[in-house]
Amino acid sequence: MGKADYYKPGDYNVICDECGFKRKASECRKRFDGAFVCADTCWEPIHPQEYVKARHDKQRVPLARVDPDSEIGTTAVKVAASLGDATIEVDSISNMTKGDGIGITLDGGFGIHWTYHSDTPAGTTVYLAEPMPHSAAVDNVVYICGTGDVTYLATNEVTAASL
Repeated sequence: MGKADYYKPGDYNVICDECGFKRKASECRKRFDGAFVCADTCWEPIHPQEYVKARHDKQRVPLARVDPDSEIGTTAVKVAASLGDATIEVDSISNMTKGDGIGITLDGGFGIHWTYHSDTPAGTTVYLAEPMPHSAAVDNVVYICGTGDVTYLATNEVTAASL
């Protein structure tokens, strides 16, 4: 016979989900995670930090501009590019090399998608380090900057050491 093995009208025996001891149901409470536990030893309230809601953190630079020391050239989109495309066709790839920064004007007022050439351009094809976030129509401006000797990092490649 255990501690809870006695008759109490309207009560019944339960096993605590936390410690495994037999108790009367009137001596137990339901915890925030759904466990039925001892009210005096195993029960704990939910921590107030569980109700904290994060505020949106704007991590963009308010005014991003290209380095004025770099030479900026332009060309245009030759074949319409779609969301998720990793390559684009441009009118001319003259003076473009692997690693050059490029900015592609996007449709719908979504601004300019800045990335870099992830491979040596071939023909009129430019290989993008980051896929297109939106579409770009034929004749949209493509800005070319950098000399190929600058290292650009994709957003998933940035580390504390690279800053």
